[in-house]
Amino acid sequence: MSIFETDTEDLDILFDQLEHPDATTRRVAILALADCGHEDAAAPLIRRLNDIEPDLRAEAAKALGNFHLTCVAPALVQALHDPVAAVREAAATALPDVVTQQHEQVLLAAAVHPTPFVQAVALRALIPLRTPAAFPVAAAALTGTPDTAPDTGSDTGTDTRRAAAALLGWLRTEAAGALLVQAARTDPDSEVRRTAIGALTDGPDVEATIRHALSDPSWHVREVAAQRAGRLGLRAALPELAQAMTDDYWQVRVKAAAALGQPGLTEAIPILAPALSSPISTLRKEAAAALGAIGDSAAVPLLEELVNDPDPEVRKLTRKALAELARIT
Repeated sequence: MSIFETDTEDLDILFDQLEHPDATTRRVAILALADCGHEDAAAPLIRRLNDIEPDLRAEAAKALGNFHLTCVAPALVQALHDPVAAVREAAATALPDVVTQQHEQVLLAAAVHPTPFVQAVALRALIPLRTPAAFPVAAAALTGTPDTAPDTGSDTGTDTRRAAAALLGWLRTEAAGALLVQAARTDPDSEVRRTAIGALTDGPDVEATIRHALSDPSWHVREVAAQRAGRLGLRAALPELAQAMTDDYWQVRVKAAAALGQPGLTEAIPILAPALSSPISTLRKEAAAALGAIGDSAAVPLLEELVNDPDPEVRKLTRKALAELARIT
């Protein structure tokens, strides 16, 4: 018998193997049931979340990510409390794949659990639901009100605030935007500020906050701020993006170059010009693409200097930019 067949007789054999005293036999059965995806396998696999062997509990949690049944998400939420980190991580990875709107209350309850890890996982799992009911718990987690988890360490607290920022970004409300602006400007952890900046879309103070973030002490924040400025087309951020083109970190310069590639932003041409001779090919490529996007024939002589660039991607982007400029000028 192939263990991956899924008729009733085979399933019964695999269910029996799940109870076998030999751990290897139980593992094989878990993997086989995960592969078959038969809905009758969900309940037996949920029981394996209490297996005496931690690695089998983790395998069962991974397997349950294949089952989109009502009973699975609550079981995985419970597994977030497992004493073994590998099991908790497996449950956290599987949970977002199985949640639906009917799990809203389970996740909202987990999002205010006193354990920061559980909070963070629940907040992330709530993202695809985009439920307005998530706003109060996400707001509390981000701002550190008494309803949030006790401080059990900076790493876990940071993870919770980061998850809350990501969730607020998906809610796309004015109140959520106001909290993201506050976090982007004042949160003590750079990863939270970075997540908040990346989640900003539109609304009061967004442009000013992104421009402010382009001088953040963390280059990771400056990088995502430059990227956001480009995606939102923040032409008023030209002075800050010009400064970003001299950043110590090339990753920031690359995102700034891309952000400057806005149609008609001719003021950016002299700002981009020095990047065309950068030893970093990715920066040369982004600068060439940006010059093409600006759409001004003044960039043609600069781009012609790159037609024989040693990097094939730079040459490709340069030819494309020149062709675009020839078309529109």
